[in-house]
Amino acid sequence: MYIFEDSKAFLYSDTPVPDIFISEYLPEMTGVQVKVYLYCLFLSNHRKKISEIQFAKTFGISENEIMVIFDELLEKGLFQKKGKGYFLVDIKDKEITKLYKPRSVRGEMDLDAKKNIMSTISKSFFQGIMPISWYTNIEMWFNLYKFEDDVMYSLFNYCSERGLLKYSYVNAVAKNWSDAGIKNSFDLDEYFLKYKKMKDVSAIIAKKLKRRAPFTEYEERYIKKWVDDYGYGMDIIELALKNSVKISSPNLEYFHKILTDWNKKGLRTKSQIEGEAARYAQAKTEGGIDDVMLKKKVREHYEQLKTNNEQLMEKRKSEVFLKAPEIQKLLLDIANLSIDSLSMKKNDKQDAFSQIDIMKDMAERLIVENGFPRNYLEPAYNCNECSDTGVLPDGSSCNCRKELIRQIKSL
Repeated sequence: MYIFEDSKAFLYSDTPVPDIFISEYLPEMTGVQVKVYLYCLFLSNHRKKISEIQFAKTFGISENEIMVIFDELLEKGLFQKKGKGYFLVDIKDKEITKLYKPRSVRGEMDLDAKKNIMSTISKSFFQGIMPISWYTNIEMWFNLYKFEDDVMYSLFNYCSERGLLKYSYVNAVAKNWSDAGIKNSFDLDEYFLKYKKMKDVSAIIAKKLKRRAPFTEYEERYIKKWVDDYGYGMDIIELALKNSVKISSPNLEYFHKILTDWNKKGLRTKSQIEGEAARYAQAKTEGGIDDVMLKKKVREHYEQLKTNNEQLMEKRKSEVFLKAPEIQKLLLDIANLSIDSLSMKKNDKQDAFSQIDIMKDMAERLIVENGFPRNYLEPAYNCNECSDTGVLPDGSSCNCRKELIRQIKSL
């Protein structure tokens, strides 16, 4: 027996696909995501339910893969999760709600006043059918960044020329332009002049350093700082690059330190920098000391103190442990219990801390009983104020460091 009526009804049925899906979501979805979404529309249209296992069998993929796709569609706002199930979002209602929010909520911009520029953007970059969400995005950027119309058009033109007419990229460029103080076409022209100058400088630097790989985002920030903040041209930057012969693997961080030092010293011209270099060379010849050498000597002094103190502590431990091995075992138990307490619950942790205090008292008593001072195994410092670091807890220089610097300079 054949049920022709049901077959005929299914044959003549249609599953509508919202235009908003085609314009807003489809361009940024993978093929399998589109298949799964369309199949879900089909099931929803016929009021059918399906399990993950049946879904996986239908598409010939694993259950884990189908769950990953569901989560991706959830992130895109096409699905919502209720309990253990997934449900389709009414994307038409969602977009209409965004578009027709009360003006008091969305901002004070008069949308009618921007009708012409929005129409121009739609015709120029979307064949006259700009997706609805772009209207709300444009309004947001007008309200947030106070762009004039020609800047907004330039924003879309800039992103379109790079083939990156996607919300995430356009939004990032809009924020960068706003951070750069761009409001009108004059600001934008000045920005592009600076941008071109920076790119030209970057290209010359890459050539001078025989660099093939593009600069990273962080390296570009260095170059931007040299050009925009320090106001250095390629003639000054090249002086810094010449220092590359002093190190085996020159990098932009090394040159940034040089240029930052010059900027702090107020060195603005080539002659000033060369004069500073000459004075430095003369000071070395006459036995004087510059800031770099001073810092090096100070650092070496405190490193040596640290080494001496560590050697002293090792010597003391050997003396104590040789005479009283039980002290070594007790200190080891304290260290192990301290590590174990990190993963304990609150009450257990408090008990562990109490036990550690008792064990410490026992260790100190044994040290004294064996003829050593109570604090014999505590760290030994030449300066207790800074613990031989030269820096006090508040970040200021310790008196021992100030005295050390005075002595080094007097030599």
